[in-house]
Amino acid sequence: MNGGLEHFGRAAIVGLLAAVGTAQAGVGFWDLGSGYSPEDGTFDGSTIVGSNQITGEYFMWTPGGGATDIGGVIAGNGVGGQARISDDGSRVSGTDLNRVTNFHEMSIYDTTTGTWTALGGIGGSSDSEVSSGWGMSRNGQHVVGLGWTTGSSGNGRAIQWTDGGSGVTDLGSTTTRSSRANAVDESGNVVVGWQDSDSGSRQAAVWNNGVQTIIQGPGGSFLTEATAVSGDGEWVVGIGATGSANEAWRWSAATGMQQLGSILGGGFPPPRGFAVDVSHDGSTVLGFDRGFGPPTGGEGWLWTESGGIVSLDAFFASHGVPNVDNFHYSLPLGMSTDGKTFWGLGRSDSVFSTGWVVTIPSPGAGVLMLAAGAGVLRRRR
Repeated sequence: MNGGLEHFGRAAIVGLLAAVGTAQAGVGFWDLGSGYSPEDGTFDGSTIVGSNQITGEYFMWTPGGGATDIGGVIAGNGVGGQARISDDGSRVSGTDLNRVTNFHEMSIYDTTTGTWTALGGIGGSSDSEVSSGWGMSRNGQHVVGLGWTTGSSGNGRAIQWTDGGSGVTDLGSTTTRSSRANAVDESGNVVVGWQDSDSGSRQAAVWNNGVQTIIQGPGGSFLTEATAVSGDGEWVVGIGATGSANEAWRWSAATGMQQLGSILGGGFPPPRGFAVDVSHDGSTVLGFDRGFGPPTGGEGWLWTESGGIVSLDAFFASHGVPNVDNFHYSLPLGMSTDGKTFWGLGRSDSVFSTGWVVTIPSPGAGVLMLAAGAGVLRRRR
């Protein structure tokens, strides 16, 4: 990037860089606009996919080419799902309309041919949806989501599709209510998501070779939702519950649940922590804390085993990303496998919500530097 900061949509940054020259080599910042919600990226973050709230389709974005709609149907109006892309950029998963059956289904988009392929469901439907795609392994071989069972009392079920397999598999439910799969590891053996209890409360769940485990927090409390799993299947991260287990967490079968701390102060009720992504080896977790209010009203953070939890705003500033218009990276949604590119939604003094992408030259240096001198930013347990 020639040692500069690339930013589309905020001309003020160009003048800022010319005046103070603070950008470091390899740093990039792009404002995608208020209608774009970036949700996933390739291994190096060179291609980003997400939801175009204006057109109702998924989009694909690159620094040089900008955003292009690729079809599919984004979440809303009775349809669920989110965009995911394989590390090599060959496949995108999500939800699309099957124009033969006229039902929405978990689907895969081939970026070479530009075509969507519906993957099917497990026999039932709800409104116009048979199934919806929520997660895909980094190698693109496994897709997971939610499928609808048959009958008048049909519920949603966590489902999985594997390339070369026999179709969509129902991972089941251990209660009388619904479950959903959000993510899957490289092998396809570990799937994570949520399971509704018989009383309707959402619980974080892990399926290991089809066997479900409900993840518990302090005192046997149930956590809300598992959102991501490390590529090796060892570590699971997710959303805290209420009360004493409100912080985001990391879990493994060997260690149990570990709360990650919070960068926001107290209050009643206390803010909740949301872990949204985890590195391949589980050593780095991306997330945000949020209380009542709009989605971008919270604060983003990055957690590492060596440094604990630090503000995402401060982390990016340590890499020379200039702050213009009091911008906050308040709702991060993902990070690249190589740990150098991040994306999400944010806010500033003049923009309520806008999509962003940031690239930094090194994934670790800023975290270690902040950890040494920013103890006030973190509260570890």
